[in-house]
Amino acid sequence: MNDLALASEASFSPHPSFPFVPLHQEILVLVDGARQISWLEVGSTLRTNFAQHVVHNSQEQRGWAEKMGFPGHALMVSRDDGPWLKGIQRWADLPAHFPQTLATDMRAHLNPTRCSLIRRLSMQLVLRLRTPCPSCQGPGFGVVDRRRGLPCSGCGYPTSWILACLWRCEWCQHLEQRQRPDGIKNADPAHCDVCNP
Repeated sequence: MNDLALASEASFSPHPSFPFVPLHQEILVLVDGARQISWLEVGSTLRTNFAQHVVHNSQEQRGWAEKMGFPGHALMVSRDDGPWLKGIQRWADLPAHFPQTLATDMRAHLNPTRCSLIRRLSMQLVLRLRTPCPSCQGPGFGVVDRRRGLPCSGCGYPTSWILACLWRCEWCQHLEQRQRPDGIKNADPAHCDVCNP
């Protein structure tokens, strides 16, 4: 039996601030079953091809499919609210009945756009595992939460910008609050609810 497991899970939804913009959120987790420890990396991006569209003829089907990156990205197809046919990767496999609903297949192994965020999170996880805890020297010391409240440079009021990050060791539970790594001390007044309501 393997003691280590690596998994990812994604969600695709409208952006909370811009409802017409799709948001891709991804979670990557490494679990050490023998030691009952896990490391989690979370990320999001606006770079996604998450979409679906009803097409009425082969020309419209081809145009939308190409726009979504097909055949490099797989598609799913459904007709009359029937079951979805998933994992279509060749033009010859796209059904010729219309109207039909086409959707991008968002499963990671069939969607290179999704894989780019998974790749970024994988690199973050590697860097985290290479970071020893300052207390016990165990691997994987990293960011587990962020605190908002960076003060406005105009009035000093706390903004929604990140003020500091919480770092934790999953081995000994050592916890530290560290300032932003980019050195920014104040937020622009354009992002302040007092200066720019």
